[in-house]
Amino acid sequence: MPTSTNSIDESYVESTTSYEDAGERRHVDTAQFYSSTSKPDGLPLFEIIAYQNFKYALGCMVNAASYHKLLRIMGHPGSGKTRLLATYKEKNPVNTHYFKIPRACDTRTLLNQIGANVGLFFAKTAREATIKLELIEYLNGLEHQHIFLLDEADGLLSNRRRIENINALEDIRFIHDHAGMHATFIIAAPYELENRIKKSREDISNSQFYRRCDKCNLTGMPQEDALKYYAKISQDFHVAFDDDGLTLLTQKIAATAQGGLGAANQMLERCFVAKLPHWKEYYHQIELGTPRETALHVFENNDTVYLSRDIISNAMDN
Repeated sequence: MPTSTNSIDESYVESTTSYEDAGERRHVDTAQFYSSTSKPDGLPLFEIIAYQNFKYALGCMVNAASYHKLLRIMGHPGSGKTRLLATYKEKNPVNTHYFKIPRACDTRTLLNQIGANVGLFFAKTAREATIKLELIEYLNGLEHQHIFLLDEADGLLSNRRRIENINALEDIRFIHDHAGMHATFIIAAPYELENRIKKSREDISNSQFYRRCDKCNLTGMPQEDALKYYAKISQDFHVAFDDDGLTLLTQKIAATAQGGLGAANQMLERCFVAKLPHWKEYYHQIELGTPRETALHVFENNDTVYLSRDIISNAMDN
């Protein structure tokens, strides 16, 4: 079994995992956590337009995987981070593991999740220090590289009992270093994470993560590409937007600080639920993993459905 050429500083492992908060530690429901790792939240209902910043961010992910680099992708909620991770996983399904970090996720739960994705499970009584060392040894024994996509990584910093749980980020860096070329970590989070990391730069346990982790900002879809995006949606689903309605949708996408692409898609989905008779069937096919091009056949004989600004506005308000 191959092993890492990097020696493991076990004193670091002990020093960063020997703490226990006063009182009872808060743990998330790990069974629910594990069961939600197969695909990103938000089904790929609409085909994304690979705008310039999106393609650049995707290239950063490919580069990180190719050269074994830590990468953090930052952006406002709704700027397309989850869709970016989903696109990478769609293009690279083998040995790519996506999971969403729940709020108030502690380090132990994170380590259990990483292990579960590669078929490694730990005893409930195992200490965090032991889990780290076993996980590193196991990853080094794998034949191929595994890519871990950690979405909403700001959940690692929101433990109620450890408001700045910076050690969780440093643990990712530590495992990344000692697993050699066998594990690469790419995290996505809103700018809140970046701001909190900066405030904690003086913390020695976080300094290496901050210096070593490459950064990519996802800025959202420009208006020109948003128009192409809705033109493709019109074609795929046999719908037509009036000028005012289209303006409203493109403005929504551009407002990344107010939800951006994610909020616009939720609004559009509400419209389709109400107006497209075959939407439920299409949605079910996407849930089952049917390719989008195949699932879209349910709309091919439909008459065009017109969506006015009023219809779209009502979906926004609901």
